[in-house]
Amino acid sequence: MDGQLLLVLLLLLLLGASGPEGQGPGPGEPEEEPPKEEIPEEDGILVLSRRNLGLALREHRTLLVQFYAPWCGHCKALAPEYSKAAALLAAESAKARLAKVDGPAETELTEEFAVTAYPTLKFFRDGNRTHPEEYTGPREAEGIAEWLRRRAGPSATRLEDEDGAQALIDGRDVVVIGFFQDLQDEDVATFLALAQDALDMTFGLTDQPKLFQKFGLTKDTVVLFKKVGQGQGGGRGSGPWLLLTPAELSSHQAPPTENRCLHRRRRFKNDFIPLLSNPLHPAGPGLRNVHIYTGP
Repeated sequence: MDGQLLLVLLLLLLLGASGPEGQGPGPGEPEEEPPKEEIPEEDGILVLSRRNLGLALREHRTLLVQFYAPWCGHCKALAPEYSKAAALLAAESAKARLAKVDGPAETELTEEFAVTAYPTLKFFRDGNRTHPEEYTGPREAEGIAEWLRRRAGPSATRLEDEDGAQALIDGRDVVVIGFFQDLQDEDVATFLALAQDALDMTFGLTDQPKLFQKFGLTKDTVVLFKKVGQGQGGGRGSGPWLLLTPAELSSHQAPPTENRCLHRRRRFKNDFIPLLSNPLHPAGPGLRNVHIYTGP
């Protein structure tokens, strides 16, 4: 009898030890989720390592990453501007984020991304880890923020009516508007790509016939509108300056063996940049402040 009593007491003790606290969730009770991994931040900048870079790329569609070294003087000079840029984007609730990697401490990442000097900045889009874009933009806060804005969103404002076009032109000193009859044309892609990097100009884009008519255009044209000060037309007002016109000229026909579309794209891009960088380029014969693109 004593032995049976002792056995019962032992069973009760064992059941008590494995009571509610030692049991898993009962039927219908949700399981506890593991704590979500969080990426550390400093001054609004994500601090990345080999352990959390993948997470950062999954969570942020547009991510600019600075590889720095603690002893690097140029990195120290960039640091306050980089933090200000992060604050500007955060204030706008922008999707783009800034991040940094301590290069000497994260040699696996510096080797993976071929970082050989500091600071090196790389831009990652849509989680693509294998082909980041090298950052060659400004090193001051507003320039960094604007560079990212144009990659996170459209680099040119889509214009649908005269009021929208006029508001864009009146609101900036220099505005470039692309007039394209077909927005799927490859020249449109070139135009938008160039707009990403010409940060000192505002860009617009339209395919609306009424806007072609308003500005007297009959073919695909890129027009630069620049406010003219005293000494350039007698008053301050908007130009338009015809900047580029894709035109068919026999002297610029592509060789038969070359892909004509690639040739046209290259001509467009090569001729577009110098005119944008020098809007005071001499006017064409008989036309004041008019620049005509002569590519195919």
